[in-house]
Amino acid sequence: MAAVLQRIEKHGIPSITSFLRVQCMARIARRVIEKNSFKQNTTRKNSSRQDGTKQFQKQKSSKKMLTKTTTPAINTGKVKQDRTAAVDSDPAASVSSGPREFTIEATTKNPAFIPDNNMDFKQRVSSFESLGLRHDVLKALDAMNITQPTVIQMVTVPSILQRKHVMSAAQTGSGKTIAYLAPVVHHLREDEERHGIVARLQRPRACVVVPGRELAIQVLKVAKSFCHHARFRSIGLIGGLKQKFAREGLKKPVDLIVATPGTLLKYRQKDRLFFSDLAYLVIDEADTMFDSSFKSLTMEILHTVHVRESKPPPPNHLPIATQVTIVGATLPDDLIVSTLADIVPGITKCTSGLHRVLPHIQHRFIKMNQKDKAEKLVKLLQKDSRQGCRTMVFCNSTSSCDWLGHHLHKCGTKFIRLHGNIPPQIRCERFEEFQNHVADILICTDIASRGLDTSDVTHVINFDFPNSVVDYIHRVGRTGRVTNASHQVTCRATSFVTHNRDARMARAIEMAAKKSESLSLSESKNRPADGTRTQVMRKKKMALSHGTFNNLY
Repeated sequence: MAAVLQRIEKHGIPSITSFLRVQCMARIARRVIEKNSFKQNTTRKNSSRQDGTKQFQKQKSSKKMLTKTTTPAINTGKVKQDRTAAVDSDPAASVSSGPREFTIEATTKNPAFIPDNNMDFKQRVSSFESLGLRHDVLKALDAMNITQPTVIQMVTVPSILQRKHVMSAAQTGSGKTIAYLAPVVHHLREDEERHGIVARLQRPRACVVVPGRELAIQVLKVAKSFCHHARFRSIGLIGGLKQKFAREGLKKPVDLIVATPGTLLKYRQKDRLFFSDLAYLVIDEADTMFDSSFKSLTMEILHTVHVRESKPPPPNHLPIATQVTIVGATLPDDLIVSTLADIVPGITKCTSGLHRVLPHIQHRFIKMNQKDKAEKLVKLLQKDSRQGCRTMVFCNSTSSCDWLGHHLHKCGTKFIRLHGNIPPQIRCERFEEFQNHVADILICTDIASRGLDTSDVTHVINFDFPNSVVDYIHRVGRTGRVTNASHQVTCRATSFVTHNRDARMARAIEMAAKKSESLSLSESKNRPADGTRTQVMRKKKMALSHGTFNNLY
């Protein structure tokens, strides 16, 4: 500023504008020089990087040439390839290539009644009477219109009657609830008549533990059906419902309890319930009961109960400690067998058609863009409505379920929505409404895929493709059940394939169905690597959907 004033005093005011003009020109020139030098430096760096990559590629190509000339050729045809590698190399295992739609047609009748080739001929019976059940139990089964035993019932009932620790596993909808309830009720009546064992206050003689409230209510209803003919008393300790009735029920002697794990342990910790007389423990839906959501609770129950460690007592003898029965539609050996090896010794495995694609159901896979799913779903639901079909639509998350419900509401479609964020009491009421045909469409998450008896459902739609093979087995198992009255209608499962990993899993299901092989549960782990935002958001949605099981007790 002082220099400017001196300039003004020396040359006068007219030269101020020229002086400022010179200063501005100098500043502009300085900036141009700096910019050009920066560009030159960046071009030098880029050229050096390109030279470095070219040299690296030359070295890499020279190494490849050396290996080609020095290493002998290998006959890859003799190398046994992994199933997942074969699926990944298949063009059909991609959304962008292969057929846009493929179907696995229904080939046979319900496999629940078809014995396996390795099944002992003596175990094949045509009636429940041949299994050795009591007359009052047979009368209760006849009242429920259950006359012919399924394969899993043929192999499970005799083992439980012999008081063995049993692991019972079969395809969904094969009558596993009857397979364990019928012999347990038989034992309760036999122990009372032969040995004078009666129920005492707050000390149940049998307990069935299930992961979900809806499933607990369903099992309790089946137990009540047995009560009408085989006299015993049963109550439910089910979380989320009014506990007034449960507390009132425990004021009288109880023979059998159907409970969710958290509520059962809460009553035990408050000394409202004791396991000193417990002779029969059943853990249903074992794959859920032993996953991260429920494993700690399940293990606590097993450690609290006095599990029998010796051999089972002879027939017509008093029960020794607690007999354990593990039941499920999918049983991963590495999880359950290793977990139960020490706690439940000498467990007998009874299986039938485990982890297989149900052959009496039509499986349809449609490749499409994510944005086209809603429009395609509306067309399928309109077609089902014209045919009088009842449909279950599965989503992977509660947010997806809510969005789909909003979209169908705008389209004027009548439906019932069910997911874990809905309060337990309302959720049970909604499922009861679906069972009573208030609406023929149920939009739900995987909370409705485990153990629930939806015998009149003829179409299952996977709006969001399942996250694992296990989820696919359970979802599709909501149709084509043993008690399905629609014998003339072919039960169907339709899945929307929108991602390459979905296409890979669909291809693996197709290959297993063609070869009549069991599905590999490890294929459910085929997921992209962590890191991208989309994958993180998908994991959060999966955790939200499956984490709702934490609220079920």
